[in-house]
Order: sequence, then C-alpha cells, then structure tokens
Amino acid sequence: MLGLALLLVLLSAACVATIRAPASALGLFIGLFGIEQWAQISHPVFVRHSVFMNFVIGGMLALGLSVIVYRGRPLLRGYNGVGILVLLLLVYAAVSMSWAPRTDLSMKAYVTAMPYLISGVLLGPLLINKTRDLEDAFKWLIIAGGGACFVLLFFAEWGVRGVLIPGTLNSYGGTGSANPLATAQVAGYVVIASALGGAWKESRFWAIARWVVVAICLAVIVRTGSRGQLIGTVTGCMILWPLTQPKGGIRNALTLAIIALMFALIINLALSQFSDQAARWGGRRFAEEAQGRFHAGFHMVSHWWSASGTAILLGLGNGASSDPRILGAYPHMVPMEVLSEEGVIGVVMLISIIYLASEAGIKTLKALRIDGGARSRVAVVMAMFVASFVLTCKQGSLVSSYDFFFFAILLGRIWKLQRAENSSDSVMKAAIVARGTMAMFSIDRRSSDKARSP
Repeated sequence: MLGLALLLVLLSAACVATIRAPASALGLFIGLFGIEQWAQISHPVFVRHSVFMNFVIGGMLALGLSVIVYRGRPLLRGYNGVGILVLLLLVYAAVSMSWAPRTDLSMKAYVTAMPYLISGVLLGPLLINKTRDLEDAFKWLIIAGGGACFVLLFFAEWGVRGVLIPGTLNSYGGTGSANPLATAQVAGYVVIASALGGAWKESRFWAIARWVVVAICLAVIVRTGSRGQLIGTVTGCMILWPLTQPKGGIRNALTLAIIALMFALIINLALSQFSDQAARWGGRRFAEEAQGRFHAGFHMVSHWWSASGTAILLGLGNGASSDPRILGAYPHMVPMEVLSEEGVIGVVMLISIIYLASEAGIKTLKALRIDGGARSRVAVVMAMFVASFVLTCKQGSLVSSYDFFFFAILLGRIWKLQRAENSSDSVMKAAIVARGTMAMFSIDRRSSDKARSP
C-alpha cells in the first residue's frame, strides 16, 4: 500500500505541476509504461482496468493543452514540416490497408496503436512552446520514470525478464509478466535525460545524484534482458554528450572516455547482480537473433520486389506482413517493413522525416552555441530520437513506433520555435539600436542648435 500511496502523491503533484507548467505532463507520457507497471504491482484495480493509467496520463496531456489555450498561447504555433510528413506517412499507411492481403489484421494493429499515435504525434508536441519547456518535461520524466524504475528494480517480483503482475496468467499458467521491452525503454529515456543534464542544470546535488539514477535505470535495462534498449541508450548518450559541451578538446574527450568507462562498469555490475541470463548477453546469441530479424526483413523485401510494378511503388499494404502466407508477424525491422508495405512512396517519406528531424536538431544546437542549458535539453531530445530509431531496427512496427515519430516532430518543432525566438530577438535588437541612433541624433541636433545660437 505504501507504493500505491507514493504513486497517488506523485500523480497529484504532477497535476499541480501541469497547471503551473503544462510541459510537465509530457514527462509522464514518456514514462507511461513504467508508471503503469508501478501501478499494477501496487493494487489489483490497475490490473483489472489496465487502461486506467493511460486515461490518467492522457487526461494530464489534455489538462496541459487546456492551460495553454486558457493562457492565450497559440496552440499550433511551431507545428512543422516534420510533423506534416509524419501525418502524411501515417495517413498513407492507413489508406494502404485497403489493398493489404489481410485488411482485418492490419486494421486491428492500427486501431490498437491509435491512442498512442494521437497522443504522441498530434497532442504531445504541442505542449512545448519554447526550449525551456523541455526542462519541465525532463524533470517529471526523471521523477516519475526514475521513481518507477527504482520501485520495480528493488520492490517488484521478477520473472525471467519482466516484472510479475499479480492476477495475470502467462501461456504456461503461471503469473504473467509486464512487457520487459517497455520497461527498458522508459529506463533508457530516464538514463538519457539524467546523463545529458536535461534538468536541474545548476544543482550541485543533482550533478552527483543523477549518476545514481543512471545506475538504477541501467540495471533495470540489464534486468529485462533488453539488448536493443541498452545499445540505443548508450549510443544516444555517447553521440550527443559532446554536443552538450560548448567547446571540444582533450578535456571533453577525456570526460567522454570516463563516462563510457562508468557506463561499462555499471552495466558489468548490473549483469552480475541483477541478471541470470548470461547466454542472452553473449555475442553468439545476439548475432543469431539479429540474423533472424534481418532474415524476416529481407523476406518481406523480396516478397515486395517480386510483386507487380504498382506494388513496388505503392507497397503491399500496411500490415501485409501479418498475413500467414507472407510472414505471419511484423518483421521487427521498421525501415524494411515500410519499404515492403508502403513501397517507394513510404520509404521516401520515412527517409525525409529522419533527414529533416536530424537537420533541425543540428541547426538548433548551432543556434544555441552559447546557452549550455538549452543545448543540453535539445541534445536529450536528439539522443532519444537516436535511441528510438535504433529500436525501430529491432522491434515494433510502423504504427507502434509512436515515440520515434514523437521525438522527430519535437526536433522540428523546437527548431521552428527557436527561429521565431531568434527573429524576435533580432527585431528587438534592431529596435533598441534604432532608438539609440535616434537619441544620439537628437542630442547632436540640440548641441548644434546651441552652438549656432548667440
């Protein structure tokens, strides 16, 4: 009951924070699956009504948007080309179901993913109206998501890979477990937000405490046996950490090496203390499963390539891989899935989304060269984008990759908002210079008049 009481206190505080700073709700949205699992091990009511926490977090997103509207801020300001491309790709995927071999299976997957797509693609990005809002989101991701990881790691009962959920059954008749990949994904995002300094940038206490949070969340990833999440998280941190620093040089390279060593030590300790799946982390097992995913992806691509010319352009139809005559499941390789199911049209849109989002992130970092805090926050989003892209190459499907699309849209939105801020600052500076020039001209004119007077 203590866990339930803490969760209720946290959610109540998050509601208050959302009224004060609407972007706070975004942190809970990113950490949704961890919070949901915390709730399910705390009280059976959350198991019987498994979607309840989804409605709670969705309600907070709606609350945050309502506050923005009430304060008179333009809600759609900053919705960008990346977002429009994502919407076009998803709409095209929905249309393509009409020529998929098993429309019923395609429709089922799309409908299941719809609430997350609406929240992540349409509503979530609108809560960010300036780069400073990201800090509020990351604070609550760390508080809620990090808190969930702490509770799950030390107080939950674990199965082979996932947290055991009382009142559920697995296929063998034993206690069912939560999705380990979802748990690890939340933990990975908390690691990125903590390691790259997305929140409490000026706090000396947090400068030390964040590494405790990083260690706990890395241990959760290891405990779940989620190799892709670990690779994506570490890759995102290592690539983007240098960009949080104002200058390069030997000192930064040495610091990065120390951070990499620290990550390695934490992961090694977690493997010895929290994981009994040594074979799963072995190179041979990893290579075999990676080969299996590539095999499924290439099977879909070869099926697409052997189809008619129209199918090459338009694709086999979203969800075609679910047809038992083709594959019987999604291939766990989203880029190959898009190429085969949405064709050349779909893959061109996907590549454009990746390119434009990456370009927007890099441009924003260049524009914030002096502001270290803002650079760190943008770097966190970019690292999450990198991590989520890594995951699209080993799990999920197009319509279930809402977090990848969410971070892509967020990068485009941040760049558009930053350009607007820069234009506003330029106009203000020009106005100040003009006033100063006018004042100087006025003084010179009065001095000249006095000089001519007898």
